[in-house]
Amino acid sequence: MFRTIAGYCEWVGVVALLLAMLATVIDVLGAKLLALPLRGALEVVSYAQAIALSAGLAMALYAKRHIRVDFLVENLTSGLRRALKVSVALLSLALLGILCFYTLQNAASLYRAGQVFSTIALPVYPFVLAFALFLWVAALYFLDELWAALRERA
Repeated sequence: MFRTIAGYCEWVGVVALLLAMLATVIDVLGAKLLALPLRGALEVVSYAQAIALSAGLAMALYAKRHIRVDFLVENLTSGLRRALKVSVALLSLALLGILCFYTLQNAASLYRAGQVFSTIALPVYPFVLAFALFLWVAALYFLDELWAALRERA
C-alpha cells in the first residue's frame, strides 16, 4: 500500500521536474531571443527541484536505488542482520520524523509571516508543506522496513 502512495508521489516529482525544465527553457529562450525573461523563473525552478527531489525519495527507496553497503551486512549472522535492520529503520524513522516536524514548523512560520516569492508574489508555505508531506511518505518506507524486519525470523 505504501509503495502505491510512493508511486503517486513519484509522478508528482516527475511533473515538478518537467515544470522546472519548462520554466528554464522559457526563461532562457525569452531572455536570449526576445529580451523578455520569465519573471520568477529562479524561484519556480528552485522550489520545483525541491519538490521533485522529495517526491521521488520514497520511490527511490522502494526501488532500492539508494546507496547500500551490503557486503558488510551479508557476513553478519541472521540475528545481527535483523537487529541492524530494525536499528536502521528506527533511526531513519526518527530522523525523517524530526525533519518533517521542523519542516512543518517552518511552513507555519512562513504562513504566519505571509512570506511570498520576491518576484511573483506566490506564497512559499505550500511548497514547504509539500516537502514535509513527501518526507512523511519516505518515512512510510522505513515503517514498512521496520515491520518486515520485526516479522523476520532470526
